[in-house]
Amino acid sequence: SASDIDSLSLCSYFFFNDTATTEIYTLSLHDALPILRDHPHRRTLAHPATRSRHPFSRIYANTYFANMLLIREEFSRAQPLLKEAVALCEDTGSDVLYPLSVSMFANVMARTDAGDGSVTALWARLQSPPIPVVRSRRALGAHWMAEAFLLTGRVDQAEEIANSAIMVAKNGSETAELAWTTRLKGEIELRRDSWREAIEYFRRGKKLAHRHRMAPLKMHCIRGIRRAEAIGASATGLVENDLLATT
Repeated sequence: SASDIDSLSLCSYFFFNDTATTEIYTLSLHDALPILRDHPHRRTLAHPATRSRHPFSRIYANTYFANMLLIREEFSRAQPLLKEAVALCEDTGSDVLYPLSVSMFANVMARTDAGDGSVTALWARLQSPPIPVVRSRRALGAHWMAEAFLLTGRVDQAEEIANSAIMVAKNGSETAELAWTTRLKGEIELRRDSWREAIEYFRRGKKLAHRHRMAPLKMHCIRGIRRAEAIGASATGLVENDLLATT
């Protein structure tokens, strides 16, 4: 049907299968976004993402569209797409995007009343049994999951997953994904009231975002730097006031 063709067309913008190998290659997010702007169905992406009769096509379309919605902070629109993607992965036994869709779904659920319970349950799905993960998506999935734990106040768990995401990104030369997790490390340090370390991470993230022309992420980092500097100025002022009061 036309919707199936539209869905497959959308997915073909994000991945291709090299017939000489058995590996599926995927574009990194910063590469995919400029291409998406030229896609003929960019204004009706939800249609091919939800109407295709092919489960694998719907998994890809839902997951990548939801990823962009998360970046735009349109969480309510991303939630049903990710819920369906996770269900389709489980129903069909498709593991290629399962860790990424589960991690993104956890991130969305962390912002709802379900909160910590949903995040913990979704994290458990990825741990037993361990799911094989496509190399180019491991760092991105770990980033969304780490942020989910941070949103629910599980700072230590968030830091552990974020550190693993940074290691995976560096080993795989995934500098675009590294930019997102570096920014997240700044947020983690802010939760620990370590504003100096936070500023350093935000600056690194901003530099990586600038290199890859990731304007939304760059703005997130700039706002993070300003928040950390404000906290630092307040903390420094309090110390100075205490010193004056004791002299």
